[in-house]
Amino acid sequence: MRVCFCEPNADIEPEGGLFIWMKMPEKIDIIKMNNQAANQGIMLAPGNLFKLHQERSQWMPFNVASCNQPFHLPFLKKSLISGNKN
Repeated sequence: MRVCFCEPNADIEPEGGLFIWMKMPEKIDIIKMNNQAANQGIMLAPGNLFKLHQERSQWMPFNVASCNQPFHLPFLKKSLISGNKN
């Protein structure tokens, strides 16, 4: 994921497992990105869904198995580069 997103210092946790949690840059509106993904048939889960009071979070989990889809990584890369302004 670091290679795809051109973020050498990106926060990515954990080092193993079925899900990778990545902290998105502050310029990214996670909810807007989630809605754009849904419109393209890509299922994402904003980090606030995993918080007790659903407070804002820049963390997003990625299922390692589904990230291998041909449309998934290009969508994420485009969103990160453009700041999801589309």
